Amino acid sequence: YSTVARDFDLLSLHKDKRWKPLLENIKQNKIKADKKWQIKCSNEFENINTNNQTSISSYNLNVNIDVKEQKVNVNGYVNIDFNNTDSAELVLWGKTDIKKSSRNTQALAYCCDTVSKSPIIYIPDGRKLTIKSNEKGKQNIYFDYVCDMKDMYGWGRSFYEEWIEIGYYTAWYPVIDNKTDFSAKLNITIDKPYKISGSGIISQKGDSWEMNQNWEGVFDIVIIASKDLKSEKLEVGNTTI
Repeated sequence: YSTVARDFDLLSLHKDKRWKPLLENIKQNKIKADKKWQIKCSNEFENINTNNQTSISSYNLNVNIDVKEQKVNVNGYVNIDFNNTDSAELVLWGKTDIKKSSRNTQALAYCCDTVSKSPIIYIPDGRKLTIKSNEKGKQNIYFDYVCDMKDMYGWGRSFYEEWIEIGYYTAWYPVIDNKTDFSAKLNITIDKPYKISGSGIISQKGDSWEMNQNWEGVFDIVIIASKDLKSEKLEVGNTTI
């Protein structure tokens, strides 16, 4: 809806008497579509208090970007330190279909509250994801989910045919409020002939792209994709830029 309403190429149609009914119809269909994402967590999750002790040390994810369907398919492991609690509060893109959350093949209870506002002001379309592990300390948690990026717009993010940019502000990966240093290793696939860049060291391997971030101070995982993307790799001393 917002994409059509803001499209400059369609400005000439705004004076057409059919424009407002068309836009209203699109709006109502969007409202109906959004309702399926409205999930309110049960009291079992509402009463959890993690005291914001959760931290993340690493991400090891497989990412498939489906440009035509405007979806990001993700599966892989996130190393989460539950510290002194048995539950973790994360933030994930609001329109996410979670297929699985597990530890050592054991399914974990979770709930993504898509009704309440985002816990992080900088991610207005993010929603609170609560994971119950029933164990404390560091654990490798497996996730399998699909982010629906249709109708996405805003600063620092984009999902258009010409330019795709996803990172912290879209919460396409599980994020926490207190952004701590972490490492990230991604295996990325995308429709041809798109090229990939991002916030890590990129290398193309056949039909996939590998991105590594393994240094101090990492606080975001940004993926950029475009058909006309141009990049340059520089070697400065022992550092690759």
